[in-house]
Amino acid sequence: MKKKYLLSLLMFIPILVFSQNNGKIAGKVVDNSKLPLIGANIIVLNTTNGAATDEDGSFEISITPGTYSVRAQFVGFSSQTIENVVVEAGKTTVIEFNLEMEALAAQEIVVIGYGVQKKTEVTGAVTSISPADVQKIPTTQIAEAIQGAAPGVNVSFGSGAPGSTPNIKIRGAGSLENNDPLYIIDGVPADIQYVNPADIEAIDILKDASSAAIYGSRAANGVILVTTKRGKPGDLKINYSTYLNSQSPDADFPFITNSRDYTNVAKQAMDNVGQDYLQFITDYEANPSAFSNSDWQNAYFRDAVEQKHDLSISGGTKDFNFSVSGLYANQKGTIINTDNERMSLRINSDFKKGRLKIGESFSVGKSKGTSRWNYTFNFFHLARMSPLTPIWDNTPSGYGTQWDISGLALEGNPILQNEINELTWDDVNILASGYLEYDILDDLKYTFRVSQNIDNKYEFNYFPEYFTSDADNNPTTNMDETRERQYHTIIETFANYNKAFGKHSFTLMGGYSQEKIDNRETFASVKGFPSTELRVLGAGEEGDNAGGDAWEWRQRSFFGRITYAFDDKYLVTANIRRDGSSRFDSENRWGTFPSFSLGWRLSKESFFEGIDFITDLKIRGGYGELGMQEFDDYAYIAKIIKDWNSRLNYPFGEGRDQGIIVGARALSFPSVGIQWETSKETNVGFDMALFGNRMTLTADYYQRESEGILYAAPIPLSSGSYSPPVVNSASIENNGLELGIGYRNYDNEFKYDINASISTYSNEVTKLGQGNEEAVWGGEIHWSMDLTTKTEVGQPIGSFFLYRTDGIFKSQAEIDAYTKDGNLIMPDAQPGDLKYVDVNGDGRISGDDKEFMGSGAPDAEFGVNFSARYKSFDISLNIYAVTGKQMINGARWLTMRLDKFAGMHEDLLDAWTPQNADSNIPRVLYADDRNAQASDYWLEDADYLRIRHIEIGYTFPKGILNALGVGNLRIYVAADNLITITGYDGYDPGIDYGSLFDRGADRSPYPVPKQFLTGIQLGL
Repeated sequence: MKKKYLLSLLMFIPILVFSQNNGKIAGKVVDNSKLPLIGANIIVLNTTNGAATDEDGSFEISITPGTYSVRAQFVGFSSQTIENVVVEAGKTTVIEFNLEMEALAAQEIVVIGYGVQKKTEVTGAVTSISPADVQKIPTTQIAEAIQGAAPGVNVSFGSGAPGSTPNIKIRGAGSLENNDPLYIIDGVPADIQYVNPADIEAIDILKDASSAAIYGSRAANGVILVTTKRGKPGDLKINYSTYLNSQSPDADFPFITNSRDYTNVAKQAMDNVGQDYLQFITDYEANPSAFSNSDWQNAYFRDAVEQKHDLSISGGTKDFNFSVSGLYANQKGTIINTDNERMSLRINSDFKKGRLKIGESFSVGKSKGTSRWNYTFNFFHLARMSPLTPIWDNTPSGYGTQWDISGLALEGNPILQNEINELTWDDVNILASGYLEYDILDDLKYTFRVSQNIDNKYEFNYFPEYFTSDADNNPTTNMDETRERQYHTIIETFANYNKAFGKHSFTLMGGYSQEKIDNRETFASVKGFPSTELRVLGAGEEGDNAGGDAWEWRQRSFFGRITYAFDDKYLVTANIRRDGSSRFDSENRWGTFPSFSLGWRLSKESFFEGIDFITDLKIRGGYGELGMQEFDDYAYIAKIIKDWNSRLNYPFGEGRDQGIIVGARALSFPSVGIQWETSKETNVGFDMALFGNRMTLTADYYQRESEGILYAAPIPLSSGSYSPPVVNSASIENNGLELGIGYRNYDNEFKYDINASISTYSNEVTKLGQGNEEAVWGGEIHWSMDLTTKTEVGQPIGSFFLYRTDGIFKSQAEIDAYTKDGNLIMPDAQPGDLKYVDVNGDGRISGDDKEFMGSGAPDAEFGVNFSARYKSFDISLNIYAVTGKQMINGARWLTMRLDKFAGMHEDLLDAWTPQNADSNIPRVLYADDRNAQASDYWLEDADYLRIRHIEIGYTFPKGILNALGVGNLRIYVAADNLITITGYDGYDPGIDYGSLFDRGADRSPYPVPKQFLTGIQLGL
């Protein structure tokens, strides 16, 4: 035992001696007002030593004796290097850095696709988003965090369900089908939903065609480039953060929940159409206590909790760096039996040896959850339930039932459907990419990159046997499974040549890319199980329904770019890309997409001298063309499907020996001669820095024409095909103005940043179909009925097309006075009915009187981000607003039209009656839709202002941190979606889901919840 202690002591002596022989470099980092800079990076050049400053701006580095060069860096400030810092054994050398603030945009480096560029040299419409702004919003989705952070970038929510991904549109809708931008993660096209916001190093958005054309056919809707964190030279860094999120449903739709009020409205509706009372009314009058006062909404929603944990480890030397990060998040939904669990791991590393540099990015993400029953129309089923029906009762299933024999709407219990059915999904995404860079010459760099993106999706649906009533049951347990696997492989090779001489500087880039996608899907379903515990396909006793499909896509591309600058003030950029896609036939497979842009830095001119308040001013303009190929593969080939239902089988032969040949039908017609959809865009703008580099101002105006839009124009069913062919059938024009402004002040102890963005947007269809006479209808509210939008030439996509109303007829005299040439315009109307306007003046109300009334796309969007710090306290605020947006309040419409007695809106309690003649609520009518037509009565202004996020934090001082043995510790409280100011009466004015033709038609999907959070951020 003594020998072991002696051996341990001997092993420890060299460490003690080494520590005693070390010296220290200590000091502070301050700005030009002598205020400390927290979190500045200190690097001892040509070593692995480094540190970060604390809340006092102080740092300390232990290092072997010698003479060193020490550099300090901080975002937004010029770096400073102190040479010849002498360190002696056992002594501390004290130094101080004084960093000068830079212009907010002056020295930033932005990613532009296959390279980087100084912000001052960028001539296209490129917006960079600070990772700090993204990471302020507690979420697992990057898309959610950037709402309102960049002008011209619209982020909307199709659902508040756990795991749902927000929709992003850059500069509006430029096509009729896919309007999603291209996402590039560390140089590789990938799905943004699997990237943890905590891993973000930079986000750059290429908005116009002149900047995005380098990505060719994939970039017609803009490009979002995401760079994830990589290790940096210095000490090992360990960071951990977590938050707990309490969510409350923002669901307060005014249903009638009192059975007496409900029955009174039903009686009034029957009286107004002269019909006898239905059975449920007479039964209720005979025995009210036998009926419930069910609040279905309260039972359907719940308070829920979310937790998220992030852990990262990073470090490096001058030749090697690494970063490893992990995420775990678990979110319960605010609708019963909905949840989402997410896990991810990311590993980035780089190694440099001489002129060679190699690196990799590897990530794996897993997301699994439980979906609610009938994902799309959840409110429809909720609104079909009457308060008279019990939610739970003594039926064999234990749930209440509603059936139409009594006159109530026939509908299955939505609480039962959500609680007993198992609808789950499980997605796994693996993205692996590697690169090799070699400096052939000092000015010439070659890059080779390969990536593999593997996406595995799995869905499992299990519907157990149950019995509530003859009208609400599932007599046989059934189950189905779907598996889909996709491989996306990309190989890219390119070279960059940079040269500067005299007042000239230029770069040349050229490269080649090829990519392919292989996709395979299988599904199977069975029914009848001997036990609820045996939930596998092999245990099914009935059914043998299986199927699947496979498809592949290939693309090859050549691309190049040249940039030129003279005297750092005259700037030129030109791009070209040529893409060949397997989605087109051989004659139209290739498309060429060029772009160019110019810039002029006026602030560098001699005539600008003396204008001290403007630090930098650049005007720029550009033009580019982009392609689009977002439609199904093999569209140029006719698809034939066998009819296994025997409806098209045909007998051959004679008598009893004749054979039966399985028939077939056309699934779709071939899309003959289709060509690349082309987007042509012009952009002009300027970038400015003012007031001693404290303020930035950026403005852009763009005009985009999308021609030959690929769209499956509707065809008559008599053609024999269900699916219409894709053709180059439409053209669209977009234009808008974008303004971004930022200001920061770090001169005093109270430091703050404020950034604001404003975007306007307009859209017009200039061609639709071969003869410009076709129109596309959409915006359905009541399943496939009640179409509220119409897309035609001369109007925006998805414009509301409705009857105009002029209040309510308060008396018979008003009806009699509403005439044309002495004839009643609405002869069937009665007092209390809506008055529809005879728009075309033909003396009657018909479909010809409908007119266009705005759309669900806002005219303008506003975003404000504010952050401030005072001593150890910090606060941040994010506000988002839209104006000019219209929405059809489908929930109100569904609950005020009494085609069946189901859920009722509280407004019906104030409906027009002779005794309540001043009401603006039309009289209630049973099974009579005269007051429930697609009219502006259901159309509402959906402008809103929302406090997206507010947060208050506290960073512990150095003395406490030293006692705890940690480098940094911050705690915070926050709230999301705290306040929404709007005149809209639906669940959420920010909801935008479905196709462009449905935009603004609110069927009340999963509402976005309010959230209250507490969190911790820890650094070691």
